[in-house]
Amino acid sequence: MLNTIQTVKSPKFLIITPLKKGDKISKETKKMVKRNNTPFNWVSYQDNFNIPTNTTYGISSYAEQMGDIPKYLIKLDNDIYPERGLLDEMYNVLSVSQDNIAYTYCPFKYILPGGREIVFNRGF
Repeated sequence: MLNTIQTVKSPKFLIITPLKKGDKISKETKKMVKRNNTPFNWVSYQDNFNIPTNTTYGISSYAEQMGDIPKYLIKLDNDIYPERGLLDEMYNVLSVSQDNIAYTYCPFKYILPGGREIVFNRGF
């Protein structure tokens, strides 16, 4: 099932958060994602399929409801603790890149049950 989290006029990208049934997007993730300046739409898709399938169904459902899909898609997990400006930086990298750049990611971390932190450094 598609859930619309945020829509804006003239989004520069679409965030898709695939979820298994019963999963939720953490409050911290929502809070930190809102700390960006680039306009974007954000949806989640929840079902009992695997994450790639839920991603595909989410994008298809979005296209059926909204029509056009923004040029850039960002898949965002439901439980990360992104740094301020995560989405702005990702969009900027993609928007000025050549066509041979397929993805980007910014530094972020998440905490596993039990408290262990996993940290990803910047990459393109």
